[in-house]
Amino acid sequence: IVGQSGSGKSTLTKLIPRLYALNEGRIFIDDYDIAKVSLTTLRNQIGIVDPVVDVLVELVIEAPDRESLIARTRALDRVLLWGHYVIPHFHLQAARLVFWDKFGRPANTAKYSSGFPNTWWVDKVKNKSTGSWRRTNGN
Repeated sequence: IVGQSGSGKSTLTKLIPRLYALNEGRIFIDDYDIAKVSLTTLRNQIGIVDPVVDVLVELVIEAPDRESLIARTRALDRVLLWGHYVIPHFHLQAARLVFWDKFGRPANTAKYSSGFPNTWWVDKVKNKSTGSWRRTNGN
């Protein structure tokens, strides 16, 4: 998208992935109304080029020391968040999972138990430890 300063390039790049609501009219991509496309599909198909992001990525790569790396990475993070950009991680071959170990089960199973642990409940001690982890990590 090329145009003079103030011509609406940035606004258009926010309208296409529906980050801004369209007040009137419609937007078509290849003769297809984007209002009929799911947000997930729409946002995965669009590539946005931002010269500020490009410069910051280069600065992160060329950081001479850890202090500069941290400062530049934080600046890049703020720009990406402000622009509502998402960095897809399609290269991952595994899913990332978090397990909360807050459940317990009886020390003694029932006399006629199948042997399979089918009775679980929240263990107070374990639940406190996971709760404190969430509070200290802002979750």
